[in-house]
Amino acid sequence: MTCTPIRRVYKRINMILKTISSYTPPSTPNPISPEPILPQELIDLVIDELGSLIASEFENHSAEFQTLQSCALVSRSFRLRATRWVFFRARFQGRWNGEGWIRKRVEGFFKILVANPSIGGSVRELFIQTSHSNLHFWLQDNAALVFILERLSQLQRFDLRYGLTPFSWEALPSKTATALRCTIQSPSLRFLELHDIQNFPWFILAGCRTLKHLAISRVDPLNQHFVVPSTISPMLESAYVVNAYSTAGFLLSNPNTARMFSQLRILSVGFLRSLETRDAAEFIIKVSQTLETLNIIALNDNFSTCYKPFPFGV
Repeated sequence: MTCTPIRRVYKRINMILKTISSYTPPSTPNPISPEPILPQELIDLVIDELGSLIASEFENHSAEFQTLQSCALVSRSFRLRATRWVFFRARFQGRWNGEGWIRKRVEGFFKILVANPSIGGSVRELFIQTSHSNLHFWLQDNAALVFILERLSQLQRFDLRYGLTPFSWEALPSKTATALRCTIQSPSLRFLELHDIQNFPWFILAGCRTLKHLAISRVDPLNQHFVVPSTISPMLESAYVVNAYSTAGFLLSNPNTARMFSQLRILSVGFLRSLETRDAAEFIIKVSQTLETLNIIALNDNFSTCYKPFPFGV
């Protein structure tokens, strides 16, 4: 990791401070020099430069994130802008040795939102992942998670992963299932990733009006007939499908949800088993008319869990 971005930001701050005299009173009766007053536009510019680096790829910019946290404590003029970036991405990820870790993260964020309700509008990306050892997290009513989901009013990206052992959507408590459905159908959502889900009610996707990028990996559909509304189908720009061709087939079999793929430009398909080849080929042919890019990806179990279907900044 390079520190060049931090140096560039500090250099910009120093340049601003050299010209600060034009913004401060020429004299003051207080013998102690007053705190320099920066124009809010310049403060926002510095904060946004740090924030944009974090939004592009958090793992490579942890130092910038720590700087933003410090900025949020400087003053009111720094706090509002910095807080937006600090809570830009929310991650609730379980560990392999039990459910305590993810529950602790959820409850911690719940307390933050109770104390500061406006923070919910700052979250743009939500990542939830459990593993086979903490699937019990989903089986009980989780008031804290439902509370959080109901307050993410500006969410743009949602990544839901149950873990290498698929989990049934039908096993979710009703309030949790409703909150997840509303999150998936959020009017601001543009990126959606669903991984390792059984009995997924595929008709939910017909209500994602603003959705542009969809990834489904090891998602099996709920084999029931549903009446899908004809006026709210999204128009996808890119799709990523791995071991979920039955779900894709359900979407294509209904005229209302088939329209989701009518403007598809980028398609990525992944193979975990050779038996998927025929289903994948049939799916590719059906959506090929508008394609500009086709990616064929050979995956193994480990790679499929870490592969990023949509690069940040798309």
